[in-house]
Amino acid sequence: MKQIGVFIICAALSYQMYAQSDTIKDPGVPKQVETSFEKNHPNAKQVNWIKEDQTYIASYKEHNVNQWTSYDNLGKLLENKWKIPVTELPFSAQNHARKNNTEGVQEYYKITNFKGVVSYEIATPSKEFFFDSAGALVKTVEPNK
Repeated sequence: MKQIGVFIICAALSYQMYAQSDTIKDPGVPKQVETSFEKNHPNAKQVNWIKEDQTYIASYKEHNVNQWTSYDNLGKLLENKWKIPVTELPFSAQNHARKNNTEGVQEYYKITNFKGVVSYEIATPSKEFFFDSAGALVKTVEPNK
């Protein structure tokens, strides 16, 4: 009986430590950025931050979906981005994905900027293709160059 009690206590402590790991704050992220993020994503779990130039990017899981959100250093939302299946791309972007898939690996994203404007991205190992909300190709980026 004593062993069961010890096991329950250990399990409860382990759960508490795991739950806390989802909410660890990064001391390098400005308070106004964290506050804005927490307001917009109160259910976010497994939050990790990186900084690129003057932009703070949070990668996290919300409602079982991997997402990314970027903010400027004052906490202003710049964009939200999340993975989608190819079937959620506009038809012309789906055609582009089929016709130009020479590398075999593609990831598809829906992006919403701070004004609510929707765009899409197809990422391959060597190129990223960006489309407007109607599926028209806007630009191609080769990130490794």
